[in-house]
Amino acid sequence: MQDTKQIISNLLTNIRTDVINSLQSSGRYATGETISQLEIALRDEGGKLLAPWWIDALEKGRKPTSQGAPLGDPPMIERIKAWCAAKGIDTAAAWAIKKSIDKYGYPGKPGVLTQPLEDADKHIDAALNEIATNYQNEIVDLFKVFDEI
Repeated sequence: MQDTKQIISNLLTNIRTDVINSLQSSGRYATGETISQLEIALRDEGGKLLAPWWIDALEKGRKPTSQGAPLGDPPMIERIKAWCAAKGIDTAAAWAIKKSIDKYGYPGKPGVLTQPLEDADKHIDAALNEIATNYQNEIVDLFKVFDEI
């Protein structure tokens, strides 16, 4: 029998795996940076699946760059060069890709995040059932005291 913290850890690991599989199957995987930043943070009272700030753009897309936008760290061109290299695209195309994103933005891929999060219900149900079973067993154990009298 696993304790509640381990059950929650397993739940979040399963959801993280579903998000990773969705990113890979939808072609939203290149350098691995997004996946490497999907972190599970556990506390005594629960846990969270943390994701990098740009993950929404993979599903919803990105608007054109606004005038006077602050530079990224690392700069966007460096990220695009790394993306090009990972995708087998000549890095000389990075500047044109950056200018296109600056001017037009880019479309997202609907479902890349919402689908695995909608499917999370099955993992949540299993975890809740396991936690409930643990509490049921604890209550039954309380009544076993009367059997010993």
